[in-house]
Amino acid sequence: QHFRLLHDLAAAVRGAPGLYLVYQPQMSLRLGKPVGLETLLRWDHPVYGNIPPDEFIPLAAQTSLMEELTEWVIDHTIAPLRLWRSKGLDLPVSVNMCISDFSRVDFADKLEARMLNAGLKPGDLCIECLENEQVLENADARRGLNKLKQRGFRIALDDFGSGYSNINTLCRIPVDVIKLDRSLIQPLSHDPASEVIARHIITMLKELHYVVLAEGVEDQKTLASLQRLGCDEIQGFYYSRPLIPEGLERWLRRHYPHI
Repeated sequence: QHFRLLHDLAAAVRGAPGLYLVYQPQMSLRLGKPVGLETLLRWDHPVYGNIPPDEFIPLAAQTSLMEELTEWVIDHTIAPLRLWRSKGLDLPVSVNMCISDFSRVDFADKLEARMLNAGLKPGDLCIECLENEQVLENADARRGLNKLKQRGFRIALDDFGSGYSNINTLCRIPVDVIKLDRSLIQPLSHDPASEVIARHIITMLKELHYVVLAEGVEDQKTLASLQRLGCDEIQGFYYSRPLIPEGLERWLRRHYPHI
């Protein structure tokens, strides 16, 4: 089955139908409006239906297909980003990337050139760094992230709070945004001890001058806790599920009627 999935994924990357992107808004708690979008990859397989990314991306990451898949995502992120900029919508977009992506020697240079050729700034794109523990052990990955940072791309550290090495990661990776893992966030509505832990983490990260974004926010009580704790931004079903571009534009018109 893995061989079949890789074969079909290669076909989808090269033009067969099935792959598409959805976007989830990231909301500012201070402003009460969207301040960014996260790009999420989806695959509607012709036989198996919708396959979760955590099933097919790890397979691709073990092969040379990962580079093609990343290029596909970048291409299909830049196109709507250009359209939204032409309509006056100035929201940065986050893209998840693996170590094999930004470890490539020329990756930062090529990505910067693609953004500039599209009339966009590197700061319009935020690189979400997965596999944080492996990044620490990979000198090429650390160099790649530093190159991206130097060229003006924003760097987000994903799933903070879900692994023991995260504090060490902060000292060694150039990060702008810290995304708090949903395992830290979802107990806030019913567990006082979780709020104590979250308060100390958010306070520390704010004192270190990071933007703090909480993932997995699904209810008003959790939202109120995060506002009280001083979190900067949130993402989750409370405001919006991931949306296809047409649905996203309809959703965004509540905040930006001109688009």
